[in-house]
Amino acid sequence: MTDFRITFSKKGPLVFISHLDLAHTFVRAFNRASLPLKYSSGFNPHPKLVFALPLSVGMAGENEMCDVGLCSDMELDEFEKRIKEVIPEHIEIKSVACGAGKFKNIISAEYEYVLEGKTGICGKIEDVLSREDITVTKKTKSGEKDINIRKQIFEYNVKEEEGNTKISLCVDASAEGYLNPEYVLKALEAEGILVSSDAISTRTRINLK
Repeated sequence: MTDFRITFSKKGPLVFISHLDLAHTFVRAFNRASLPLKYSSGFNPHPKLVFALPLSVGMAGENEMCDVGLCSDMELDEFEKRIKEVIPEHIEIKSVACGAGKFKNIISAEYEYVLEGKTGICGKIEDVLSREDITVTKKTKSGEKDINIRKQIFEYNVKEEEGNTKISLCVDASAEGYLNPEYVLKALEAEGILVSSDAISTRTRINLK
C-alpha cells in the first residue's frame, strides 16, 4: 500500500464548486487514471481521500493539500504522471510526495484579499487590525456569541498595489483555535471600510508544525 500527498492549486471557475464537489472531482480523476484507490470498510465504503482544510466557495487556493491512499504499491513518478494527465483544467498539480503524516498538525493558514480599484484605505485597515480587541459576532451551536479574534490573527500586511488594496493575513488554523478569515473582513466591514463580498480571495498557504 502507498500513501501520497498532493499539493495543488484551484483557480478560475472552479473556485465556485463546493468542497464536496472538489472531492468528487479528484475521485473521478483517480478513476480515469486507473489508480487503485484504498477504500474505507463498512456499509458505505468511500475512497481514502483527506484534504488539509476545506476551501470556502468563491475562494481560490494556491497551495492546497490532500492525501490519498492506494491499495497497492506504485512509484511516485508513475502516480504523478497519471494524475497530471487526467486532472481537469483550472486545477494544477504542483507536487506529489510520499505520505507525510496526518493533517492534525496544521497550525495556521495564509490568505490574500484584493480589493480592486480601492485605494486610500490602508491606514484605516491597519488601525482596526492593530487593536487589542477585534470583536465579531460568531454563530455557535448554542447561538450567537461575541468573541475577540485578535489573538487568532498571527500576522497581517496591508498595501496598495497597482491601484488595488491587498490584505495579507496569517490566522489560526489549528483544530483548537481555527479562525475563519472571513470574520476579519466582517470586522472591517462593520467599520464601514469595505464590503467583504467585493474582495477577491485566495488561500496562499497552509502551515504545518
